[in-house]
Amino acid sequence: MTSQYENIPEPVHDIPPLSEYAKSVIARLGLEPHPEGGWYVRDWQSASFAPADFASPTQHPGFSMVTGNRPLASLIYFLLPTGDFSDWHQVDADELWLWHGPGHVTLELAGNGDAPDPSKSERIVLGSGLTDTRTDPATNPGSDTKSCGNSPASGNSKGSNVGPDADNAEPVIGHAIVPAGVWQRTIPGDADALVSCVVSPGFTFAGFNLADNAD
Repeated sequence: MTSQYENIPEPVHDIPPLSEYAKSVIARLGLEPHPEGGWYVRDWQSASFAPADFASPTQHPGFSMVTGNRPLASLIYFLLPTGDFSDWHQVDADELWLWHGPGHVTLELAGNGDAPDPSKSERIVLGSGLTDTRTDPATNPGSDTKSCGNSPASGNSKGSNVGPDADNAEPVIGHAIVPAGVWQRTIPGDADALVSCVVSPGFTFAGFNLADNAD
């Protein structure tokens, strides 16, 4: 498979076994392994580009900032199969996570220093307080989470049926923003989960920093 990026780091952990659902999503979206863990494909980038003198105010000293011909924003599909996770890393631009499901995604943030700082740890559960009527036995007894209609693998073209769960008091969290330079990772989940990640200015591996001895 030919990658869409250059100078891609090697993956830092092994790929866990994949469910049939995950295999279907990977095949349909054309995903490939991401160095931090999970599977991804760049699906869109802005036709407008950042000026050559652009600089991120929270740029990590170790980053080699690339500005020329860098799109103002880019988007990837990112799949976290059951048991897989994203290792500690930084991105030199703001990143917006958009949850699609079916599983929840636990995103952990830990400051913007030289290494993740446990004292600044914050966890955000994407998908919290949301439900999908296609996979809720109470509203759809014949549903099967492996073919969740909220996923591109289902072939459903009518849009998402995901919305706030009226019987759930949890806060509704369908998206999260990670500021530029902040350490982030995900915690292994017990279900396959698809998200979109929007990075502005557009993502480049020159602005991507994996933690030493990430685990």
